[in-house]
Amino acid sequence: MPNASFRVRTTINADPAVIFETIADLTRHGQWAANQLLIVPVSAGPAAIGRHYRSTAQVNGITFIADLHVTTYQPFQAFAFAGADQTGRFEHHFTLQPADQGVQVERQVRFTLTLQQWLLFLVLLYPVRLPAAKQALELLKRRLEQRGTEPAG
Repeated sequence: MPNASFRVRTTINADPAVIFETIADLTRHGQWAANQLLIVPVSAGPAAIGRHYRSTAQVNGITFIADLHVTTYQPFQAFAFAGADQTGRFEHHFTLQPADQGVQVERQVRFTLTLQQWLLFLVLLYPVRLPAAKQALELLKRRLEQRGTEPAG
């Protein structure tokens, strides 16, 4: 089966703990996603390896429903989840590293696809998914950096 992947990164000037908490809480991804997204827990408990979620995303009028599960949970360093929907199987890996102006956040997305899904990915999804991933990281950056300048309350 063909694979496809891309990575995006940005530097966020915010508390590393807040950055990690925001990324590791899948139920909050809709707050900074480029498209309409709702993620709800399927299993109880705090974010941890093996915890299950269900996501519903709206992209260009199409609804995508995916089952997700956490695969990596290393506070302040790495978080990852995997899932599957009608576009194929995918994994999202986030890594956090200290940088001059804050924390560098990198998101790598990998897909395992059928040949038909791979062709669709190249023609339609790649031009949509990569820009959406870039936009989502910029929304996360803006949200967290603004939060740091707002008065506590």
